Parts: sequence; C-alpha cells; structure tokens
Amino acid sequence: ILKTIDAGMTWNALSSGTGVNLNSVYFTDLNNGYAVGAGGTILKTTDAGSTWSPMTSGIGISLSSVRFPSATTGYVASAGGIVLKTSYAGSTWFVQNLGTVNDINSVFFTDVNTGFCVGLAGDIFNTTNGGCAIPTITISGTSTICDQSSTNLVATGASALWSWMPSTGLSS
Repeated sequence: ILKTIDAGMTWNALSSGTGVNLNSVYFTDLNNGYAVGAGGTILKTTDAGSTWSPMTSGIGISLSSVRFPSATTGYVASAGGIVLKTSYAGSTWFVQNLGTVNDINSVFFTDVNTGFCVGLAGDIFNTTNGGCAIPTITISGTSTICDQSSTNLVATGASALWSWMPSTGLSS
C-alpha cells in the first residue's frame, strides 16, 4: 500500500501485513480505511494506514473494489457476481448475489442506498435501496467505472460509454 501526504509528490510504502495481492483501497476519512484483495481479503486501518487488521469477509474469492458512502456502510465488488455489504464499519459483511456468474469489477455509491455495480460481461447494475439486484443495462465487453464523484458516474465497455447524473439518469 502506498501513501502520500503531499498531494502525490512523494509516496511511502506501508506494510499491509499480508502477502496477498490487494486490488482496491478506500478511506472514509483521514484515519479509517479499507483494502480488499485476493482470497476474500479485507483489511481495515484506524490509524491512517500505519497498521492494518484483517477482517472476515465470509468468502474466499477475489475482491476487486471497495467503496464506503458513509463511515459505517460499505460495499465490495468480487468475483462470481457477488457484492458484499456492511452496515457496521466492516465488522460484519453480508453477501449480495447479483444473479450472474460474471465478476463484478467495481462499485460506486452516491449515498448508502444509491449505487452502481459494473461487471465483466458489460452489465451495469443500479440500486436505489442499497442492494444491486438486476442489470440496468448491458454494454458490450467489460464494464469499468472510470470516473466517479457524488454527482456523476462514467462507465466504459468495449464499444460504449455510459454516464449517470442525478438530473438525467443513465444515458449513452
């Protein structure tokens, strides 16, 4: 894990305490953060990354993306069409099966209920109740969230670009 305190001018390597590949890191504030990776690995820090503690994900498959829209509610994308959700700052994780066997590459939530999950087969899942359930739309190829903020989302596929804004919804 790499850390910067000067807007990216310099980076310092931090020990995660694990030998598995980590795929995504997300901080809810300056001190509290999560890292996810291979074999269902979830790590949490409460001291700005100085130390990391393993958490129990309940699954043994690769985790690809982590996002916390609040200090306590978080989502993790994984292989096999599964998204993990916590409402307890990572102390307990619940499995949400999206009804696909395809890997979920990325998650993005604007608040604890409104979010998107994008996957390997081009599926884009949308939720307004905190649980991605059925594909909102399918685009050709692998979907990846390439830009995100609290007011917009851009996802790409092999031959398409999709965007979401609160005022217009999902469009190509």
